Formats: sequence, structure tokens, C-alpha cells
Amino acid sequence: MLNFDKINESINDFYNRIWTKKTKKFLKLLLFLIIVIGIFYEISSIIALNDYFSVKYNNEIKPKSELEITNIVTEVKPIQNVTDKLNTIAGWEMDNFTDPYFARYLNQDLDIKSLNPPLPTYLYDNSGKIRADFLSPYNNDPDWIQFYKFGACGEEASLFANVTNRSGYPTRIITVMTGFWFYGIPIPQDDHAWVEVNINNEWYFFDPTAYGEYHDLKIDGYKNRWFGKPEDYDLFLPDQILSITQSNTQTDASQRYPKLVSPYLTSYKLLW
Repeated sequence: MLNFDKINESINDFYNRIWTKKTKKFLKLLLFLIIVIGIFYEISSIIALNDYFSVKYNNEIKPKSELEITNIVTEVKPIQNVTDKLNTIAGWEMDNFTDPYFARYLNQDLDIKSLNPPLPTYLYDNSGKIRADFLSPYNNDPDWIQFYKFGACGEEASLFANVTNRSGYPTRIITVMTGFWFYGIPIPQDDHAWVEVNINNEWYFFDPTAYGEYHDLKIDGYKNRWFGKPEDYDLFLPDQILSITQSNTQTDASQRYPKLVSPYLTSYKLLW
């Protein structure tokens, strides 16, 4: 018969022999070296990608995009009605634009991968479009966005703001952090961005994403809700909004959007 006590004793003895202080130190050192090599590899990968895209950006992306942006600015110049002008810019921008959220809504098979996993510096889809994410120097760069037409609300707001500004209307980008309030504590989940446009010394909002959600996704709930006065913006419930910020100055812009302000947000601002 097998003597399980002796077998267990032998296993423990073997374990104690190999799991010495020297072994522990060696494994810790090995783990440290693996982490260092991994970090070095990721940094080298980012540098190499940035070097490559720097050449591509200066020789192809920027020249082609500037030509396209100049063309749309020229196209909308004779349009007298400002609403028609802005809608034309938004329509041009959203044409053939790949938004992952739109694709998900339409049940489209959009396989997004990183060029340097696991970091999301550059993401690409199965059509070859490339999105410059937050670790990239080209994140929210209008020329990059125009060239690849791949991104979400941040990219859509950045490109729209750039073209509208070049068309003679000062712009600024508004960013909201969405989520929920847990006993007055903000719990972030996502964000959203749109553009404010100055028309005859008055500021209006224009949300190119909402424009696309109506025209591309055919969602009736967004009809005529992408353009108007800030005090009328109501695409979110107040309890969903954790902050409203003017991006270029990082200042609070909640006073301009009363329909988005909840008692939680008001109390939080007073406390902090």
C-alpha cells in the first residue's frame, strides 16, 4: 500500500530544497528583468512607429489632408445659410468615417487591433484605417483624422472644429465625463465631445457625432438635436454627467449647459 504520509513528506522536503532564499532572489531578479525588457521593448516600439509615421505624415498624410480640407472650405464658402454651411462640413466629415460605436450599433464586423500591443498607441481595423490613440503625437490631429477617417467623438469634434474655424467661425471643444454618482462620488465610465461655434458673437453647440447618429444610423431621436444653443443641449440625462469642460482651457463649462447639470454635479463643484 502507498504511504501517503511519506509521499507528502517527500514532496515537502523536495519543495523546501528547491525553494530556498537564493531561488526566491533569482526569481525576483528574473521577474524584474522581464519587466524591464518588456518596458524597453514597448518604448522602442512606440519610438519606431512614431518615426515611421512622422515620415508618412509629412510626406503623405498632411499634404493630402490639407488639400481635402482646403477643398471643403472652398466648397462651403459661398453657402450663405450658416446652418447649411455647418451641416455640409459635418456631412463631408462623416462620409466614409469609421466610428467603432456606429459599427457596433449596425452590427458590423469591425476587428480593431493595436500596432504595438498591449499599448493602444496606434489602432487599426480590418480595412487598414489607423487611429492615433492617446499615446500617439497625432492623437486628435485634424490632418491625421481626415486622412484615415477613423475614430469617435473626440476625432469627429477635432476635425469639425478645425474645418469650421478655417471657414471663418471661431470654435472650441467641449468634453463631458459621463458615468454615475455613488453617494455624491463620481464614478467615470466614458466621455463625449462636441464643438461650440461662434456665430455673430453668439456661441452655439454643434455635435458632429449626433449628426452622424441621425444621418448615418438613422436614429430618429437625434433629429435636429446636433445644433443649437448650449442651454438646449440635452443628449444626456443630468445624472449621467460628472463634469463639463472646455478642452483648450480645462475650465468648467457646466454653467452653459443647464440641462446637463444635476444636484450631484452642483454639490460636487461647491465641495471641490
